[in-house]
Amino acid sequence: MSGPVEAGWLRVEKVEDSKYDHTAPGGLRGESECKCIVLAQETGARAVFTSCKKARAAVEASGIVAVGTWGLLVRAAVERF
Repeated sequence: MSGPVEAGWLRVEKVEDSKYDHTAPGGLRGESECKCIVLAQETGARAVFTSCKKARAAVEASGIVAVGTWGLLVRAAVERF
């Protein structure tokens, strides 16, 4: 059985610290969440996974689809991970 990265539906990338301002839409200030939003915008990602309600609101305020834990589990089941 392979994982989501090996299967090609999950990609891991880095963002340089200079490309984000530590504040996301909705006042979210978490470094990881802010970097995630910047990467999604830069790479044209269709969706972002987050289980945090505050982060989910910030992602959606940025015009990106937020996928929660349930959505990820459903996708994993469909893909047989």
